[in-house]
Amino acid sequence: MGCSSSSQIAADRAFLDQLPRVENPVLLHGAWHVHRTTLPMWLHADDKFAPTLNYGPLVPPVATKMTDTVIYHKRDGSVSDIRGENVQDVSCSAHFTWRGYGLLRFITSEWYFLHVDHDAGVAVIYFTSTLFTPEGMDVVSRAGPLGGADNASSLNAAVEHVRGRFAILQPLLGRLATPPLRP
Repeated sequence: MGCSSSSQIAADRAFLDQLPRVENPVLLHGAWHVHRTTLPMWLHADDKFAPTLNYGPLVPPVATKMTDTVIYHKRDGSVSDIRGENVQDVSCSAHFTWRGYGLLRFITSEWYFLHVDHDAGVAVIYFTSTLFTPEGMDVVSRAGPLGGADNASSLNAAVEHVRGRFAILQPLLGRLATPPLRP
């Protein structure tokens, strides 16, 4: 795979040199609540609320792969999901390639951790465009949708960390918004 992508941003050497190391993807397992995003699917949809990214082990476990289930709530109270798996790039540990399951198996997405703070439980993710989504960014946290003041402070610090390290992402940072939690 190599730490490369079809994305102009992700192909920028200065961008790649600033990425954190993700040594142990098992530490990423579990739920990450989307607190800020640029993804129109979360910001402008009338029937998708409170998205959560859920990573977990494959069965049998593979060190550089993990399941990826995006769970969101719908207006009628039901819950829906998007399922796939991630393969970690061994030459660039912050880089993952997602591939969907089922009808989505033909869709792939390149994505990168820009910042991970396991102690604070926050991360910032950059993803490249697909056939169905524009490139964008998510700011996620282990804390649920309301999270509290400490979580808000950690989220702000994560965004400022990315702002200071990745000048090329300034336009995306300016578009971050909070997705609706409920209809």
